[in-house]
Formats: sequence, structure tokens, C-alpha cells
Amino acid sequence: DRQAWWRSASRAQWAVTLGLLPIGIGFFAQASWLSPLVNLIAIPWITFVIVPVLLASLPMLSLVPVLGEALLAASAALLSPLMSGMDGIAAWPIAATVVPEPSVVAVVCATLAAALCCLPVAPRVRWLGLPLSLPLLLSFPAPPAPGDVELHVLDVGQGTSILVRTHAHALLFDTGARFPNGYDLGEAVVVPALRALGISRLDMLVVSHADNDHAGGASSVMREFQPAQVLLGEPLPGVDGEPCREHRRWRWDGVEFQLLHPPARYPAEGNDVSCVLKITAAGAGALLTGDAGAVAEMRMINLHRPALTSDVLILGHHGSLTSSIPEFMDAVSPKLAVATAGYRNRFGHPHPDVLRRLAWRGVEVLQTSLTGSLRITIGAEGVGVEARRDRWRRFWSEP
Repeated sequence: DRQAWWRSASRAQWAVTLGLLPIGIGFFAQASWLSPLVNLIAIPWITFVIVPVLLASLPMLSLVPVLGEALLAASAALLSPLMSGMDGIAAWPIAATVVPEPSVVAVVCATLAAALCCLPVAPRVRWLGLPLSLPLLLSFPAPPAPGDVELHVLDVGQGTSILVRTHAHALLFDTGARFPNGYDLGEAVVVPALRALGISRLDMLVVSHADNDHAGGASSVMREFQPAQVLLGEPLPGVDGEPCREHRRWRWDGVEFQLLHPPARYPAEGNDVSCVLKITAAGAGALLTGDAGAVAEMRMINLHRPALTSDVLILGHHGSLTSSIPEFMDAVSPKLAVATAGYRNRFGHPHPDVLRRLAWRGVEVLQTSLTGSLRITIGAEGVGVEARRDRWRRFWSEP
């Protein structure tokens, strides 16, 4: 009867939702609680209405083209209200819950728990799914210890976005690009990454300068996180903030922050007014340079040489030959350099000459185009780095 069919369909949808929930959280760091209801409508409509019309149109396109095209138009007309309804539901605040990204172990345990709940096993066996699911429900990324700092160098292609996290504070340095077709890396990459890392607010947003590959996603980030402070290397349309100025210092949770560039009334624009931020934790340092070029580098060498020394260097202008001059490399003396460059980008970043300079000095170089996002830790235990691409690989290779 109709009631039995409804119960059966509901059970099937909840089983699918439960079974896919751990994988969805593991890959997308969010869960949709309305998907069973949506699927209960969408799956029959697509299966029994839209797909048959599409299949009927295929032979008709060869035999009777006018009829085939009419059937294709009919399938589009039948799909349109469904998509409009789903778009409307997706905009509801309760449509999806964003959760911090769980560990690999938590995802595997929760997947086993979901399997136990869906398989035809004894009820007492299904109860084992509860403790197995707890790591997923209680999985929150631990913040750095007081005095330590984490740099999450996000993979935003040919651009820059770096989350700097201390024990109780979060700073975002640059926001990636926004393209003319509307694709916004701030919305598509930066915001989800920050949510997955458990960030619910930003204490500061630093936009090094107004180039699109550094500032394009700023509006999306500000809309989602409403940072308490905004510092700008140069004015940015639609974004209110204070100008970056050298000598500005602050301290969060035992970690020192210092701006080394640009000064007030600096006679330049574009790359050479990039904010340059020095971060010091437990005696080790990181230098974030935006797109600062050779002129800015020479100026910092003359005025701030002792402060430049850093274990980690985010290469200026993505490793361009216009930055990372030999004198600057000697002043910074990094152990690790990172190029935030897009895969096979048209500019050839990082430049081979820059890579040779770093290799000659024995500096390890990582490129986000090859590693994916990077997590760099600086603190009492020294400097550590973890590439995003190695997360699952390390789990499966461990004995």
C-alpha cells in the first residue's frame, strides 16, 4: 500500500544519507540534513520522468529531429522547476551544517559505524556504531599551543592566501583571486578551508595590495567572517580598512607580529606597496612578502636587516625574477621557501633563476602547485611542514 511504500522509501533515503555522511564530511567538511527530504522528491522525478523523456529523445534526434528537439526541450522544462526548488532549499540556513574537517581515522571509524547501522545485523551489534561515530562528532582541530603559530598556505592557484593561527587568534593574509566569469577563490576555496579548520571568526584580514590574485576574494571573506581589523597595502574598492604601515607591532598568545613595509607616503603603487609581515614564535620566524619586488627588498635590507632573518619565507611575487634578489636571500637566510604559484602558470613562476639562488643556499623549496595546501608549524619544537597531498597517503602507508 501507499503507506508501506512511503516507509520503505524513507528508510532507503535515510540509509543512503547515513552511509554517505562520513564521506561527505570528510571531503567537504559539511553535512546536509535536508538531503533525505530533497532526494525523496528529486530521485523519483528524475528517474521516472526526466530520464525516460531524455532516452526517448535520443533515437528521435536521428529519425525525427523536430520531435527529438521537442523532447529535449521538454526534459529541460521538467528539470527547471526541480533545480529552482533545490536552489531555494540550498539557501536555507539549515540546509547544510559546516563542521571542522575530521581526521582520517575519524572518517574511517564513522564509515564503519554507518555500515553497521545500515547492514541487516542484530540491534545489539548496531549499538557499536555509537562509539565508532564519536571521533567524527568530536573531531575539532586543536589550536596551536600558546607561543606557537601555524601557517596554512592555501592552494589558490596563481595567487596567495595564508591563514596565520595562534592559540586564540586568526589572521588571514590575502584572499586569492576573483575572475571576470564570477568564479571567486575567496568563496570557493578560502572560506571553505577556514571553516574546515574550525575558524569561526577572523581577528585580522591583511590584504597585501590591490592585485586581483591577492585581493579578489576579499569581499567574500569579509562577508563570511567579518574580521575585527582590516589592513590594506593600498586602497581596495568596496573594502574599508586601515593602511598597512611599517613599525606596527602586536602580540597574540606569545607570538610577535611586525609590519616591515610599506612606510607612510611611499612613492610607489602596485607590487612595491605590498604589506610585508614578520611573525616570530619561540625564536623562529616567518616572512610573508606579498608581491614586494626588488626595490622594496633593498629598502628593507637597509632599514630592517636584523628583523628580516626568518626560517620560513613566502617568496615575493610567487617566485618571480623581479623579487628574491640575492642580497635579500642572504638577509633572510631561510631554511624553507614557499612559492604560491599556479600549476604551469603562464608567467613561469617560480623563475628558474630564483630556484637556483635558493638551491645554492641550501634552501628547501615547496610549490603549492605541486604540494597542494601546506601546514607550517613554528614553535617550541622547531619548524614543521605538512603537505595536504600527503594526508591520506601517510595514513595508508603507516604500519
